[in-house]
Parts: sequence; C-alpha cells; structure tokens
Amino acid sequence: MAAKAERPALSVNQLQTLARQVAYRLDPHRLDRDHAAAHAGRGLSLHETFQGSYQLQAWGGAGDALVVRAAIDTFTTPPTEGDARSRSQREHDALIAALRFATTHTGCDNTPAPLAQIRVVVPVETYLDAQGQEQPALDERGRVVPVGVVHELAGDAEVVRMLTAPPTNQVLDVGPSRRLASARQRTAAFHGHSTCAHPQGCEVPVALCQADHVTSFSRGGRTEVANLQPLCGPHNRAKYQRELRTHHQTRAKHNRGDRAGHPPCRDPDPPPRE
Repeated sequence: MAAKAERPALSVNQLQTLARQVAYRLDPHRLDRDHAAAHAGRGLSLHETFQGSYQLQAWGGAGDALVVRAAIDTFTTPPTEGDARSRSQREHDALIAALRFATTHTGCDNTPAPLAQIRVVVPVETYLDAQGQEQPALDERGRVVPVGVVHELAGDAEVVRMLTAPPTNQVLDVGPSRRLASARQRTAAFHGHSTCAHPQGCEVPVALCQADHVTSFSRGGRTEVANLQPLCGPHNRAKYQRELRTHHQTRAKHNRGDRAGHPPCRDPDPPPRE
C-alpha cells in the first residue's frame, strides 16, 4: 500500500512482485517450502475432445514455470506484418515448436547447444544461505526465485560472478565462469562410470547425468576432475536438500548456543561422498 501511494503508476504485476520480495525478507525459506510442495504435487493433463481439438493443463513449482516460460519465449516468433495470430496463439505455436525440436533431436550424437536461457541474479550471501540475508534471487523480469530452485538450475548452468557497488548495484567487474564443468572435465570425471554414482546405486546412464560437485561449489568446492562425479537429477537435488537441512540444523544449534552463552557451532563440511 505504501509503494502504491508513493508510485501510483505501479501495475498489479509490479505490486505482486514487491509483495513477494517483502514476503521473502520476512521468511527467506518460505519460497523453497512452497516450491517443494508445489513440485511434489506436479502433474500434466492432456485431453482430446470430440471436436478434434485438445486441452493441455500442467502445474508444478516455480522452478518448473521458469523452464517452461524460457522454452516458450525461446521459440516464440515476433509478430510480423500480415501475421494475424494473437500472442497466445504464437505462444502455442512456440510450445509445439519446442516439443518438435525435442523429439527430433532425441538420441542425436551431436547434441545441439541449449537454446533456452534462464537468467537469474542472486546475491552471493543468498546463494550461500548466509544468516540474515535480505536480498532475494530475481529472474530477469524481477520475480523472486526460491534459493532451492537456484541451486537446482546451477547444476546445468553457467555461473558468472559479478562485483557490484552498493547501494547502486553498478557492476564493477565480471569474473570468469567457473561453475559449469567443461566437456573434457565431464569426460574425465565420468570415466569408469556407466551409471549415476549414487552410493546406494542408480541405473540412470551417465549420458543423462549432471556433473555434480562432490564438495558443493557453494561451500568452496572447485570445478576440477577430482571434485566431480556423475549424478542424475533426482539424486543431485536430494544431495542439495540434505546439505541444506544440515545447514539449517547447524544454524539452529548456533542460535541456541548463543542464547545459552555457549560458543556458536561451526558449519560442518558437506556429507562425504563415495
């Protein structure tokens, strides 16, 4: 209400974005809980009608929406002269084009470079889940992105480190991209593995695995062959969730130690991986 009073021209979408940012500052991990619950209830429904048409409905978490939106935006063509299609019709055609692209490239020896891009800006304190962080991760449209989704996307993403000057956020320097393993590093790290390297066993072939950091990148793990292993998407996400729970438990012990007059606990290293 205060924002609307100060800036009457704010749209409904802009006000909703501000509201989500305020909610994040009050409870930074609520978005992760909401995303996890929405992703657990994900689904898709495709119905064909007697009139020869179909209806498609899908639902899931915030991270799923980012991927779907990025794919649709990538394949959506701008309106041209003589093009009578509405925006929704162009987006429908973009979805069909994206699905055709996926089906025609299945099993290709030379996998094409990914076309869809998801740009997320996340403060380093938020990425590291530091205590007292107030700035959320934002996509290129200014929408708040749960930190858990950021970590999931980072598994297959290129991370660019930017040095900014507060409070203007002017970019002073752009560091090298170090998060994503190179093709040679993946080949060397995956050598000797035929499936996902989960300790309890997993039958997902290495061709479908992600290059996981044994010691997480956010905890100082380096992108080098000795610190990389093939993990399928579900086991990679489970590993992150386990480390996040450990971090939260340590933080709770830290706070209890402060209240009891005891020295705070030091964050443990991530669980060892075989």
